[in-house]
Amino acid sequence: MTDSKDSDQQAQAEVRERMTAHLSAALACLEGLKSDPVQLERGARMLAEELLPHAAQQVKAVRGEAVRALRDGDQSRRTVRELAVMLDLSPARVDQLLKGK
Repeated sequence: MTDSKDSDQQAQAEVRERMTAHLSAALACLEGLKSDPVQLERGARMLAEELLPHAAQQVKAVRGEAVRALRDGDQSRRTVRELAVMLDLSPARVDQLLKGK
């Protein structure tokens, strides 16, 4: 079980690294606008008010899809409690994700 946990932690570290690189690229784009404060403010506003909220909505949908796939995946349907243990979330949070909240 330790090997599985180590493998999962390694996979999560790799995903975090890739996502961090993409977020860093968005922030570097803002850095490139520093010579024009008007464009810098507009770019920062676009990132904060449009792009990040849109990404958050997409992430919420992806999380719900993943939880539903886990619930419905195998031959037998998993319970909310089983999913909560598997995902290290509360049963209430799993229920919210299943409902798209």
